[in-house]
Amino acid sequence: MNSHAVVRLHFSISKIYASNITNGSHHQSNNTKGVYAILISFAVFALLTFFVYFYFNHKKSLRKKRKKLDMLKVQISDNPSYEAYPPWKEYLEKKIDKKYLYQITDLDVEECKVGQGNFGVVHKGTLKNPKGNSIKVAVKKLRTDADGSSQSYKELVNEASLMLTIKSFHLVEMYGVTFTKKDIFLVMEYMENKSLKNYIKENAPDGNIFRLFTKEILLEIAVQIADGMAYLGYKNILHMDLASRNILLDADKNSKICDFGMSRVVENDYYRIRENKPVPIRWMPPEYFKYNKFTTQSDVWSYGVLLWEIMNPGKVPYENLTENEDIKSEIMKNVLPGDKNPEAPFGSIMEECWKTCPKERPTFCRNCSRTLLDANGQKF
Repeated sequence: MNSHAVVRLHFSISKIYASNITNGSHHQSNNTKGVYAILISFAVFALLTFFVYFYFNHKKSLRKKRKKLDMLKVQISDNPSYEAYPPWKEYLEKKIDKKYLYQITDLDVEECKVGQGNFGVVHKGTLKNPKGNSIKVAVKKLRTDADGSSQSYKELVNEASLMLTIKSFHLVEMYGVTFTKKDIFLVMEYMENKSLKNYIKENAPDGNIFRLFTKEILLEIAVQIADGMAYLGYKNILHMDLASRNILLDADKNSKICDFGMSRVVENDYYRIRENKPVPIRWMPPEYFKYNKFTTQSDVWSYGVLLWEIMNPGKVPYENLTENEDIKSEIMKNVLPGDKNPEAPFGSIMEECWKTCPKERPTFCRNCSRTLLDANGQKF
C-alpha cells in the first residue's frame, strides 16, 4: 500500500468518526427535549385536575349551605312562636334577675288605659303568679307615639330595675317584667283609686278639699308621702318627679309613690341633670335653674308644690304662665305657685319646703314628725 492510499484511508476513518460524534450529540439533545415536554404536560394536567376538583367541591359545599338555609327558612315559617330577639333583650336580662321575668303567656293586658305620662302608658291587667293564682296588676309600657329607640326601652328597664330594689308600704310595688319582640311590660301593684290628682279633681270639683277629706286625713296623706320619700332618701334615690299625678291611692285611700322613670341612684349628694333633658319645670327648685343640680332637698321643694296641689284641686302650679322662662323667673324670685289656702293644715310646712337655700328646707323625716304631731294637736 502506497503512501497516498494510507492518507485516504486515514481521512475516511476520521470523517466517519466525526460523523458519529455529531449524530450522538443530536440524539442526546432530542432526548432532553422529550423529557421536558413530558414534565410540562404532567404539571399542566395536575394543575387542571386540581382546579376542576376545587370547582366541583366548592359547588357541592354551596349546595349544602343553601339546603341548610332552605330548611331553616321552612322551620322558621312553620313555627308561629318564632320571634326575633329585640336589640335591648340582652340589656334587660343583665339588669333584671330571672326570678322577676314572667312569661308573656302569664299576663293578660286589657285595652282600657288607667294612666298615661309623657312617655309611658298604664293598662289594667291580670297576672298568673307562680302559685297559679290570678291577681290584678297595673301594666306599664312605652306609648305608641313615644320614641321607640333602644335607649327608650333601656330607660324603661332601668326604671324596673330600680323599683325591684325598693320595698316600702308607701311606694308602689314592682312585681316583675315580661316582654315580646316589640314591647317591654312592667308589671306592678294595681291601685284602685288611681292618682291623687285625678281623685281630688273628680271628687272635689268645686275646689273645696274639705268636702272630700278631713284635716286629719289630709295630714295622714302628707305623712305617708313624706314617709315614702324618706325611705328613698335613705336608699340614696332621687325621685325627681314628685307631684300629685305620681301619687296613687289604693282601695283604703293609702298613698303610694309611683313613676320612677326619672329617678336616679346617686353616690354623691346631688345629680347633675343634662341640659335640654325634659323635666317637670313647674315642680323644679331654684338650684336646678342655677346649676342643673338636683338633691334630696330638691325633692323636698317638689313635695311642697305637691301639698299646694292637694289644697288647690284641679289647679296647676303657675297656671297663669305658659312660657318656661316666665315660670323659671317666678321660681327664681321665690314666688310661690299661687294663693295659699288659709285653712291648709300644712301651710307652714309648704313655706319651709320652698326655702331658696336647700339646706334650710326640712328633711322628709322632719316633715313626717311635724305632720304627725300636728295631726295630734301638738306643737313641733
